[in-house]
Amino acid sequence: MTEITQRSTESPLLELDVESVERGGRSVLSDVRFALQPGELLFVVGPNGSGKSTLIDVCLDLVPAPRAKVRYSGLLFSSLPYRERPRLASLVGREENDALGFTVDEALALASAQKQDGPGRAVARSLPWLTEELRSRRLAHLSQGERQRVHLLRGFLQDASVLFWDEATAHLDLSHREEALSALRAFTASGRAALVVVHELELALRYATRLLVLHHGKMVALGTPEQCLSQGLLREVFGLNAAVAPSGASLTLSWLP
Repeated sequence: MTEITQRSTESPLLELDVESVERGGRSVLSDVRFALQPGELLFVVGPNGSGKSTLIDVCLDLVPAPRAKVRYSGLLFSSLPYRERPRLASLVGREENDALGFTVDEALALASAQKQDGPGRAVARSLPWLTEELRSRRLAHLSQGERQRVHLLRGFLQDASVLFWDEATAHLDLSHREEALSALRAFTASGRAALVVVHELELALRYATRLLVLHHGKMVALGTPEQCLSQGLLREVFGLNAAVAPSGASLTLSWLP
């Protein structure tokens, strides 16, 4: 596995040590170890079935994982009372239950209840998404893209130490996608961290501070996007005949003949 380590004097917001996770009698995730520092925006990429969503499930104690240890700021997550967990971790991007009849304002109020004003709220306020017309509508009546934007706002308002975003940008149009990822960058710059599952490698090249590549449930690369996405890895893991190339001030994928 390619791994480029980063040293920091700050305590990690998240430490994950997975020996093995099984589902249905088979191993779906094994030998995955990393730490998330304040300010990090970690993108997780890999083919379908590589273990990306399971990784998030383990981080949030949503699946039985006796051979995995998850710590937030040094605290073992599975040992914490449920009332304390929202300040450490928030999840957006899954199929949300929007059939309960909540309006947008009601859903966002639940996320920010009894929470001090913090950087997550400042990021949420900076996004031009909450029109008066949208606030009064019920979540079940919104388009998929509108719901995704509301749930991302909910994640910011929760203001947890680590925000998890699964299948990021799946239903967002181009302008909202750029607004969302720029907001996520501002959120992590405030001293938080985020773990984002995407399929678009180009987005990882533009926004990630680090990249984690999963293949067949194993971590095959961890480091900066440019370091991880070698021609060999792109071919072996993703079946792509491509290379990472500079494009102005950022990086992009260049397709090879």
